[in-house]
Amino acid sequence: MDRNQLTDAATYKLTIIVPSYNEADNMLPLFEAIERDVHEQNREIIVVDDDSPDGTAEVVKKAMSEYGNLKLIVRTEDKGLVNSINEGIRAAQGEVIVWLDADLTMPPHHLNHFLGLLDQGADMVVGSRYKEGGGIKGASENGKTSWSVLLRNIQDSEDSIFGIAISKIGNWTVRNLLEPEYFDYTSGFYAVRRSVFDTIEVKGKYLDYCIRFLVQTVRAGFKVEEVPVVMMPRERGESKTTSGAFTLMKIMFDCFIVIMGLVTRRI
Repeated sequence: MDRNQLTDAATYKLTIIVPSYNEADNMLPLFEAIERDVHEQNREIIVVDDDSPDGTAEVVKKAMSEYGNLKLIVRTEDKGLVNSINEGIRAAQGEVIVWLDADLTMPPHHLNHFLGLLDQGADMVVGSRYKEGGGIKGASENGKTSWSVLLRNIQDSEDSIFGIAISKIGNWTVRNLLEPEYFDYTSGFYAVRRSVFDTIEVKGKYLDYCIRFLVQTVRAGFKVEEVPVVMMPRERGESKTTSGAFTLMKIMFDCFIVIMGLVTRRI
């Protein structure tokens, strides 16, 4: 990504990008959680909405009077997660850039730890479900949950046993083929120094972009820290992905293509 695609100067310590589509019910709870749980006050929140028909943008506009550093970008073309993230990066004025799922599955309180590690010299922090102490949706806060409780929680969430198995096997495979130091290549939960985007572009589709982004950042010589996080189940609204076999197989194929490109260093 060219440097001139970013704003010239960092005005804030932290930019939080929130890609959204039909997340009207989650916007206010997310803003409240950020206000309550994120200690860094010198921050901005940029909601990048893909022209949601449920009124997400209207909810955000009304909230701007209460949250002074809240901004909204409404996109009507080139929709999709990665394009929304890049739109937010181009508009960001923070020294550190984060993107969060709008559904509160990525608890904002983890950002305090992320920022602390960046202050200590890290260039990027990855929230990991599979590092000891982390956990998938439905796990307890300490990441340790009995199988019976976990299975019940999975049934209540939008995940599936099949999807979780693919995620675990896929991350184990990537770890052994690429960078064995890291455990979770597909969490999508990052805090990144602004300077990283001078070199590394966020590129891809759904989960394959996560794999590419982490590996290329490591290979470029940036210091990457991985810390355990416990993801939370969605409580409001509907997931934009599905755990259906066809969709999962398509995601797996996209990830496989990227992994092979990284293994052979063609990408």
